[in-house]
Amino acid sequence: MVAFLRLHEERDLEFLLSLKDTLTPEIVTALLTAFTAITTVLILIRQRTQQKLYRTQLEKLEEEKVRADVRASLRELVAGGDKWCFVLENRGKAAAREVRFVAEPVTGTRSPLADSEIRDKLPIGKLRAGEQVELAAHITPATGSTFEYRLQWIDEDELERSRPGKLAV
Repeated sequence: MVAFLRLHEERDLEFLLSLKDTLTPEIVTALLTAFTAITTVLILIRQRTQQKLYRTQLEKLEEEKVRADVRASLRELVAGGDKWCFVLENRGKAAAREVRFVAEPVTGTRSPLADSEIRDKLPIGKLRAGEQVELAAHITPATGSTFEYRLQWIDEDELERSRPGKLAV
């Protein structure tokens, strides 16, 4: 093995010595410049790849963040009847605080939420993950049958979140 390495080193030395007359200072400068440029490009490519990886990891962490996910639906309490309720449900992994709900009729003139429901149940202090709250809905010709709503709550990261939507009977 040692003999092979010596032979290899001697061949490299012979090769370099044979180039002695052809390697002018200009060629050496050009080769060093090319080497520097290639090295710089490789470093920049590595930095960009690392930045992309870092951004991807941050996005994944954001997605996995524990958050509340409050949704609203309209449920008929008695099949074929006229008793309905709005259901506010937290489908997220964290509790939502200070949950507010406003429903406005699209075609009607009256809110479908009773004043007593607004006064007694809203805002909801804390809606835990998986928890539901029902709000009586009084659906009449005056309220119409389609409603635009807005849900607002404060998440565990202390940011206020909101979700607009539309519900129909």
